[in-house]
Amino acid sequence: MLHNQNGQSMYNRQSFQPEKEFGYPSVSGQHAYSALNSNVTDTYPQGHPNSSFQPPPNYYAGNQGQTFQPQSQPSYYSAQSMQSMNQPPLPPMPPVPNHQDFVQRPQQPRLPPMPPMPPGPEGVPPPSYRQPQPPGPFPLSNGANSQINTLHSQQPYQNGPVSRQPQFSQSINADRLPSPIEVIESNRAQCTGPFYTGQRGVVPPLVTTDFISRDQGTCAPCFIRSSLYSVPNTSDLLKTVGIPFSLTISPFAVQHTEDMNIVISDMGPQGPVRCVRCKAYMNPFMNFIDGGRRFQCPLCNGLTEVAAEYFAHLDHTGRRVDAGQRPELCLGSYELLATAEYCKNNQLPLPPAIIFLLDVSQSAIRSGLVQLFCSQFVERILPNLPREKFASSDMANPIRLGFITYDHQLHFYTVPRESSSSAQQTSESADQNTYNSYGKPQMYIVADIEDVFVPTVEGFLIPPDPVVISSILEMIPTQFCTENALNRQPTDSVLGPAIQSGMEALRAANRSGKLFVIHANLPIGEAPGKLKNRDDRRLIGTEKEKTLLLPDNDFYVGLGQTCVEVGCSVDLFLFPNSFVDIASLAEVPRITSGRLFKYNCFQADLQGHQFLADLQRTLTNLQAFNAVMRVRTSTGIRPVEFFGNCYLPNTTDVELASVSSDMAITAELRHDDKLQEGELVFIQVACLYTSVSGQRRLRIHNLSIPVTSMIPDIFRLVELDAHMNWLSKYSMRSLLNRTHSQVMDDLTTRAANTLAAYRRHCACGPNDVNSNPSELVLPQNMKVFPLYIQCLMKTEAFSPADGITIDDRCWQMFLVNQMDVKQSNCYIYPHLYPIHDLSLNFEGDIPYPPAAIRCSYDRLQMDAAYLLDNGIYLIMWIGPNISSEWIQAVFNVQNPEHFESEKCFYNSYCLDL
Repeated sequence: MLHNQNGQSMYNRQSFQPEKEFGYPSVSGQHAYSALNSNVTDTYPQGHPNSSFQPPPNYYAGNQGQTFQPQSQPSYYSAQSMQSMNQPPLPPMPPVPNHQDFVQRPQQPRLPPMPPMPPGPEGVPPPSYRQPQPPGPFPLSNGANSQINTLHSQQPYQNGPVSRQPQFSQSINADRLPSPIEVIESNRAQCTGPFYTGQRGVVPPLVTTDFISRDQGTCAPCFIRSSLYSVPNTSDLLKTVGIPFSLTISPFAVQHTEDMNIVISDMGPQGPVRCVRCKAYMNPFMNFIDGGRRFQCPLCNGLTEVAAEYFAHLDHTGRRVDAGQRPELCLGSYELLATAEYCKNNQLPLPPAIIFLLDVSQSAIRSGLVQLFCSQFVERILPNLPREKFASSDMANPIRLGFITYDHQLHFYTVPRESSSSAQQTSESADQNTYNSYGKPQMYIVADIEDVFVPTVEGFLIPPDPVVISSILEMIPTQFCTENALNRQPTDSVLGPAIQSGMEALRAANRSGKLFVIHANLPIGEAPGKLKNRDDRRLIGTEKEKTLLLPDNDFYVGLGQTCVEVGCSVDLFLFPNSFVDIASLAEVPRITSGRLFKYNCFQADLQGHQFLADLQRTLTNLQAFNAVMRVRTSTGIRPVEFFGNCYLPNTTDVELASVSSDMAITAELRHDDKLQEGELVFIQVACLYTSVSGQRRLRIHNLSIPVTSMIPDIFRLVELDAHMNWLSKYSMRSLLNRTHSQVMDDLTTRAANTLAAYRRHCACGPNDVNSNPSELVLPQNMKVFPLYIQCLMKTEAFSPADGITIDDRCWQMFLVNQMDVKQSNCYIYPHLYPIHDLSLNFEGDIPYPPAAIRCSYDRLQMDAAYLLDNGIYLIMWIGPNISSEWIQAVFNVQNPEHFESEKCFYNSYCLDL
């Protein structure tokens, strides 16, 4: 393992082969795909009802005169090559004139001659895209996708009798295959200007594109990404397409530096204005009528009287005269201050608290974990506590901190505070730092772990004062890390009672908050939550393999649900030397919307920087506490499933004990009734939460998507990355109830059915006699869909358990379940960067990352070095023929065989790339 000066880690695998680990095929041997000659057709075949198609406008092009140029290398696969990927054959095509035998009996040994080749791309002019138009309700095109990708057989026609068995070339050109790198670079080149969110009938830029969003009444794509930006009007049409309608929601996502910050609106003591029928919050799609005295809700069409405090006149267009001054009337994303009726017991909340629980068993001490945490906390961790964006650096942080250590007992640390006056202080005045001096820290021991209680509340939660915290952290090593104390320490520790103690401390203080639990090994101590070693490798590959992915008992499930009721989230940092049963322990952070980290065989001098960097980043990304999210939709469609690390007490509410900027919840929506074509589907995501400063707020995101009955429009407006995010989480949940082979078969069947639907309804007209059933036609927005399916099935979360430990697999399944679209895209198809040509002598800012290359072993050169990033690991691959000068400059050794990767540090700019 390689570490940089910032504490991040890299792994060195001398025998690493990307095409085997990440699914991209090699160009040697038996190939997964068969590359064939390509011809691009930008229109439908003659006789197709949608042959009058026009491409969509390039609304977000930076150059007003710029036109989109289609790629000269289209994408197409042969039917035989799809079978070589262990994918099921495509569903049978409708009968084609003069070729019924070929279609109905594809496995017969004698086949008719191949159809004539369609005209080449030189005969088809490139599409001319319309120029950007002002945002507004744009109609969808009546045609199909802008470009049909085709690869045709290289087998030439011969004079005389033609072989009845189709012959496919065994030598392919990998450059002719669909490339995610080309898709990414093409989108970056096309989307050079701001993206205006008010546009209809256009897919936002890819998550790999760095773009600015201009809020025009619809939220930015960083907050909500839809798998479909044209909603089918019926459930049957949605089923025909085979792409579920899903939303990936990141309510507190990090915005672009040039995006407008979320604005907070205060509606006064009456609280937020809502629809009386569906309880939707005021948004730009509300229609004010009757001179502004009433408004009609776009979600339920109900009418609501406008309160006198909120009344405003309408202008000549029917809009309120103050629409430009109120964020809820002109923006797609905004925040509303909540009143006491939105709080527990109708009482405004106190600022949240963070409690650190530290394992002080023998294994934790001998690894250096306890000493590392106590010595580096004030310098490395304390400055990274979460803060409000608008808070200045000199403002006191209202968050309170607490410390608990545990082995077979619980140890609470308090600091008695001496008041400046003898009068009794209230808890509110204490929170305002009215104490001018602190006493020595004290430790309270709780030996009864069967019935956990908090010995004292006074002095337990303290302000983030470096002097006071240092006094506690200096006390811990003195108590447990000396040689005499170490010999008396137990080898195991209790985890369940430790989490219960932190939760009860927050309950007693009437605060929401977060627990950072730093734990070493499998909790086998005699206490609630005791686990056993059930790492039975004999079950791998059998029907009972899925039992290893499920929790051993319900203790941690119930503990997580209780934590959510208190508003307590749990982040779990594990440092195991062997099996630790992550399948059971992960239930607490999963239900409480926490994070899970794992450091195998931890040694402080080697992995200490990585642990501290992870803890810093987790604190920095923390945005909200004790949150409840609800997704409201217009009539005819509703959310039915939610995927992610959260708690679902009912069918409508999503409870999130804490929310980070890099976590996402994916919702699947289905039809309740038929939708009217040409209308809009309205979606509102409301998240009620407690801020870092203790305010109760509502964060609102609004989205509108047009409805269509045209299958070509649906495929034209597919967002593949969002669809893959849903597909990965859906399949992840299926792994807990079905066998591995059944889940893999379901993935390939879904892909085959989707592509077959596109071919049947979009690429082949009813009178098309030139259609070749051996060709697989790919939608322009989904031309890397087969590749992504293969890559997903080869990730460690989905790979058979015989090639990875059960703990590692459960850990990655946990991570996939909380990924947003950008993270899942990087995980499914990792980024591979060549780093051997980078200059080591530079001045100024960190250089921009080099251009990524395709994840194929054929792309790796033996005299080069590469950095691969899948969002979880950073892997450095060094060719055996790399120059000694490069090795000397980077690792300060002359030969790569002379250094130990676990102990290497390198220039910090490598990871910043």
